[in-house]
Amino acid sequence: MCGLFGIIGEYSPSKAREALKRLAHRGRDHCGIIEEERLFLAHQRLSITDAHHRSHQPMKRGNIVISFNGEIYNHAALRERLGSRIWETSSDTEVILAAYETWGIECVEHLEGMFAFALIDGDKCYLVRDRFGKKPLFYHQGKEAFVFASEIKAIKPFLSSVRMNNEALHSYLSFLAPTPPHTFYEGIEKLESGEWLCFERGTITKHCYYDLLNSPASMITDGDEALRRIEEELHRSVSMRLDTRAPMAALLSGGLDSAMICAIASAQGKKLPVFTLGYNEYGAYDERANAVITAKYLGLDHTEVIISQNDFDEHLDDLLIHMDEPLNDPAALPLYLLMKKISSQGYKVV
Repeated sequence: MCGLFGIIGEYSPSKAREALKRLAHRGRDHCGIIEEERLFLAHQRLSITDAHHRSHQPMKRGNIVISFNGEIYNHAALRERLGSRIWETSSDTEVILAAYETWGIECVEHLEGMFAFALIDGDKCYLVRDRFGKKPLFYHQGKEAFVFASEIKAIKPFLSSVRMNNEALHSYLSFLAPTPPHTFYEGIEKLESGEWLCFERGTITKHCYYDLLNSPASMITDGDEALRRIEEELHRSVSMRLDTRAPMAALLSGGLDSAMICAIASAQGKKLPVFTLGYNEYGAYDERANAVITAKYLGLDHTEVIISQNDFDEHLDDLLIHMDEPLNDPAALPLYLLMKKISSQGYKVV
């Protein structure tokens, strides 16, 4: 998880830096800033691929500059496709820049991963979000500037007034979360999944580059072939995500999904340390017993994280600050506490 933040237009340097501080928790390894006339672009880095300082962001190549949050899982394959060139890093960020130089903004069609990035090319600023919206990206078009960030809290200082967006409330009551492009704040919108936006000289244009409903229908009619294809894709997907030098752990509930992922990783030679969440007072929701059996069977180092009602009370305010807007997910706070524990053990990737 990294954090990106930018302003195109008139801005106060001190106000911009104060807003950037609100994203410090997203990247503890480095804070990079490009500060020019009518452009402020910053990046809070959590280094995963190529932790060397040569891969710090914002990253610039010629007139093109990028601030990128996420991981491109097929970056090694893309390096081969992009042919012989002088590579200055082994990062996936540089691969995005090279892909853009080759294919333009259509480079997003070639990226496999979870990502949100801002790419500036002359007068054009592209904001891009991955196919399923795994990485967030918000923006605000004001009278004097266009502001974007990984979290709403960094954009709020640039609103002339803070008002609730009723459209977001309607979608929340239907879907338990505000649906894009709406947020609960009038004037702040979120990029939709599978979409890129271009801001150029005060004008915003949007383009949907991926829609699941418009994807080709599967022609598989045989059950055995379907199972084989699913297994192949699972092994390929896990393998791509294991290709990192950063410390990596895994979640292990008592369910099938996490057990299957850990089993596939083990089969590929990665015995991931696993973490299981348990509840002191709520045995019906506690899956530790099943998780212990799975961890023992796979030979995995297993850590249990136990939370109680007191933990809910103590950490609820912190969670609400991080959430930015309502999200009806009862597992949000338990997962927040679980991730804090995993992070405290030195892991950056789960």
